[in-house]
Amino acid sequence: MGYSAKTKPGMADPYWYEWSVGQKYIVEMLNPDSHIQYVELQADVQLGLDDVVITYDNGKTKFIQVKHTRVDDTITFGDIVSTGKLKKDINSKCSLLGELARSWNLEKGLHTDSEVYIFTNKKVGSRASLAEKGKINRPPLNIFLEELQDKVSKAESFSDIVFSDNKEAWKEWCSELEYIEKDEDKLTFLKNLHVKTDQESLGDLGNSIKSKLQRYLSVSEEVSDILLGKLDHALRDWTTSKRNSSKITIEKLYSALSIEEEVIIYNHDLIPVSPFFDSRNEFIYNIEIDIIDGYEKVLYLSGVPGTGKTNIISKLSCKKDSLVDIRYYAYEPIDPNKEYLPSDVSERVKKGVFWDTLLNQLRKLLAGNLYKYKVPVSNSFLKLEEKKNEFFRIASEFAKDRNRIFVLAIDGLDHAARSGVIDETFLPTLPNPEYIPDNVKIIIAGQPKEDYRNYPYWLYQNSQNVKEYVVPNIQPSDIEKLVNERCNHYNSNNKKNVSNIISKYAGGNTLAAIFCCARGDELL
Repeated sequence: MGYSAKTKPGMADPYWYEWSVGQKYIVEMLNPDSHIQYVELQADVQLGLDDVVITYDNGKTKFIQVKHTRVDDTITFGDIVSTGKLKKDINSKCSLLGELARSWNLEKGLHTDSEVYIFTNKKVGSRASLAEKGKINRPPLNIFLEELQDKVSKAESFSDIVFSDNKEAWKEWCSELEYIEKDEDKLTFLKNLHVKTDQESLGDLGNSIKSKLQRYLSVSEEVSDILLGKLDHALRDWTTSKRNSSKITIEKLYSALSIEEEVIIYNHDLIPVSPFFDSRNEFIYNIEIDIIDGYEKVLYLSGVPGTGKTNIISKLSCKKDSLVDIRYYAYEPIDPNKEYLPSDVSERVKKGVFWDTLLNQLRKLLAGNLYKYKVPVSNSFLKLEEKKNEFFRIASEFAKDRNRIFVLAIDGLDHAARSGVIDETFLPTLPNPEYIPDNVKIIIAGQPKEDYRNYPYWLYQNSQNVKEYVVPNIQPSDIEKLVNERCNHYNSNNKKNVSNIISKYAGGNTLAAIFCCARGDELL
């Protein structure tokens, strides 16, 4: 037998059609008026009801049996009531109606209110047919369904439903309800049975899903195409045995849709260099106190090159009980153990990279709560000002829910200031402290503002919203600790001599002390 490209066996159209029906309801969760709590694909319920299951906030459940055709087929009365008598599997001997009735009967006690849908792109049958060697005159399905719906809506008991002109057909229909024992339950089942024919094709379903994405997320057609691709990719988790749960919630949807912008990925999870000097612990403590109790919205750490500003930011961020939520390093710190010196200015200082990275970090921080805080699924359709506004809106809402200040730490202001084209850096985009939400604070670190005239203008004003900290020099005891840890092959006299030399020439500068210690053999 010959097959066309459309009818070739093994093609995945029926699977994708079923999943697309589910995706349509999944995307509908973006509409708060839908009141959909979660959607399941291939749910853990009785066969026949498991294709797509929608559960609503009020406990109502919608079971959808999906039927697909690639050849403009029709669905008839016989398609619904006919049984597979030649099949060995006892369950396969059920007609479509019988399987739905049996499964609904087994599930009804688990759901307060449930509806059963047959969803198909097949055209509804409009012709009568004969069955059982002419004994049964099966009516056109379109006419029968209209009459059934009318009679069921008016019936107070199952016996009220009478088909005078189609007695044998009605008897055949009722025989498929034998799995439901009580007549009152049979009536309830029929009241909640819906046959939706002539539904969208596979291609039209995809377009419908994209239209919903465009409408609910206010994105372009191009972006909706990307988001649909991410939805399709999510099916690998949602429809396979690797899933932890069959329930697809709005948060799972948002996580699947969220796009981490293709910005250059830099490491912003730096750990503090060991040892962390004891003399800095009180400095750290004072900053934390001001974060919790101070009224200033911006805490400015100022220090000459090599004083250890970066290590202080890293220590603040890596503590077990850290108050810092998100941090950003505008440069790659110098490492004495590396043979090269990193570039003084890189893409890190650009405003686009800066705000995209902050939003990407925010998505990771709020994983599982992206919809709750309405985190934009993509940065690409936001203007720069919108990115800033969204970041601080979300940070403030998150802080309010936690009843704790949200803290953003930014290190390397001077690197941005040395970049040349200041307007292209993040410096002008840093908000005036007056407009930062009351439950959000920013820690910024850089070289002294007196050495730069292109820091944010509000740093030069006598603002009550800004507090400046001058990073202190490290103490001789800190250098002794550094030498003891890094030069453990020295005897005690040599350690003392090296410590004294470093204390004399490093001048309390952290980076100088670390470099001297790394070359301790040359100091003896």
